[in-house]
Amino acid sequence: MTSQRIAGLGRIDRRCRCTGEKPRTVPRQPGALAVSGGLLIPTATSADQQDLEAEILLAVTSLTGARNGRAKHVVNRVHPMPDGLRLEIDSDAIDCFLGVSLPVLHDGKLRGIPGLRPRPSRDFVDLRVLGGTASVRVHGISRTRWREALCHKDTRGVPLWRDNRDEMDEREVSALRARGMRPLEVMSAVLRRFGLFEGADRVESKVSAKDVEIEWVGGPRADVVAAVLTESDCRIPGVILDGGSCLGLRRMVRLVATHGCDDAPAQPEWAWAELRNDGRGADPEFRDSDVMRTAWACSDITKLFLLLRKLGMTKKQIAARTGLATANVSEILRGRQVRSDRDLVAIASGLRLIEEQTSPDCPDDIRRCMA
Repeated sequence: MTSQRIAGLGRIDRRCRCTGEKPRTVPRQPGALAVSGGLLIPTATSADQQDLEAEILLAVTSLTGARNGRAKHVVNRVHPMPDGLRLEIDSDAIDCFLGVSLPVLHDGKLRGIPGLRPRPSRDFVDLRVLGGTASVRVHGISRTRWREALCHKDTRGVPLWRDNRDEMDEREVSALRARGMRPLEVMSAVLRRFGLFEGADRVESKVSAKDVEIEWVGGPRADVVAAVLTESDCRIPGVILDGGSCLGLRRMVRLVATHGCDDAPAQPEWAWAELRNDGRGADPEFRDSDVMRTAWACSDITKLFLLLRKLGMTKKQIAARTGLATANVSEILRGRQVRSDRDLVAIASGLRLIEEQTSPDCPDDIRRCMA
């Protein structure tokens, strides 16, 4: 294998760590990898496309920022292209995602993305904005899943997204005019790199005229994310870092749009090394904490989950408590071992919440597993 081929594999791995893509899918996309030394993640080329992706970023982070447990994890992976974007939404978050994205009138107030119209297909839904060419394709929504999502939608509002006219409602037009200045290119670029926050329990965004502030809980450290977003070949062009912090499990970076030159800096190999470990950049002191030791003490997670099921908890309740996907809970109940530090930390944290809320007559087996 040539050194050029080895370098190419490294670039694919780095891109996939930021997007969540599978390595085998990247080379099949035209222009997926730039020439040597170039950026690996393309920028949306049109202002309309950047605007739509910026709105979807706000929708996604409004869900992962919610504290009601509805959508702890929203985006599984992104497939960025110069003229469009493909998203894979977690099946448990589809209803919520459509609920905050599709425009609806509630008591005369507009909710959702103005002008957004869905076009369902066999196994995906295209989200397009009237009056332009911007489009985001959302995978994981079959026709059956689309109908199920519609059944769960709030029927109290007026669904403007059902309007078949080729023009926006006047309330949508007014909402567009009322928007202030925002760094659309930066917001779009953050969405295209959303896989970088894998392992975070919650991702939130705050936007001003020139900067985007991203906050998250758990997952990679702030300095690791900052290095990838500003120094690597997966960086966001034309941005500088204006602050970052780690306080316990809370992390934050603030990105500011600039108009200077975008010289290629040295590759932050230390940051990629952090992201390659099982803890996804977790603080060493956290990996050695009481929570981590509790997780290892309860390493027979299958037995524990079976006991929780006997106690009356559903698979979805266990998933919500521990931060795991419902499908992963099902696999663990069938005997799959849990070896990931990140999953063990999430389970241990969730078990502490269960312990705090468990009644005095809880079976002793459960208490011993949570001790």
